[in-house]
Amino acid sequence: MVLRQHGFNAVCFNGEGYGTSDKSYSEIKPFIVGLKKRFKHIIIFLDSDSAGIDYSMKLSYRIKCK
Repeated sequence: MVLRQHGFNAVCFNGEGYGTSDKSYSEIKPFIVGLKKRFKHIIIFLDSDSAGIDYSMKLSYRIKCK
C-alpha cells in the first residue's frame, strides 16, 4: 500500500523465500516473464534484516535482475 501511495505499481509475493527454491520459482516464472516484458524496471523490496537481504539477492539472481 505504501508503494501505491507513492505512485508505484506493485506486485507482492508471499514470504521472503518465495521464488528462490526450484518449486516456487517454477510457479512464478511465467509471471516474472510477463512482468519483464511489461516493465523496464523490477524492484525487489523486502525487509532490511539479514533474511530479507539474503532472499532479495537470491531472488534477483534467480530472475536475472540487478
